[in-house]
Amino acid sequence: MSNVKIDELQKLYKDTKVNTFFQELCEYYATKSDYQENSYEEEIEPENIVEPIYLLFCLQRRDTSLSSFEYIRKKYPNLFECIQTIYEKLLLGMNTTALYNELSAELEKSFSLTSENILERSDHYNSLYDDQAEAMEHFYDYMKSYKKV
Repeated sequence: MSNVKIDELQKLYKDTKVNTFFQELCEYYATKSDYQENSYEEEIEPENIVEPIYLLFCLQRRDTSLSSFEYIRKKYPNLFECIQTIYEKLLLGMNTTALYNELSAELEKSFSLTSENILERSDHYNSLYDDQAEAMEHFYDYMKSYKKV
């Protein structure tokens, strides 16, 4: 990872206008390229799990998420480059039902849950917690108990 991205990440973590969820999102995407193929699996979940969950949680708070993306685009342009793809999926996903279905179907491949269960649980945790990062943490804990072996 470049020094510019490291500097921006450090500033991002001190920025009170960026919530914990978006700090984690930026860190994940900024550091993702630093992992060798499959070397990250001991430290973080595989990208076929992490990325749909991040996008799902952005989609559930779409307006707030888009505002956060725009703020990061202006204030931290090098970090924004790392998250631009997820931003574009969220921005262009005007048919949110189709996007929800796509994401839950992707997650269904890794978990012993139906798409409906996945969406119901993500909605549940998003409504239960104001802090999006905390909601996602509880969602992860729930999902791990249904992970296919």
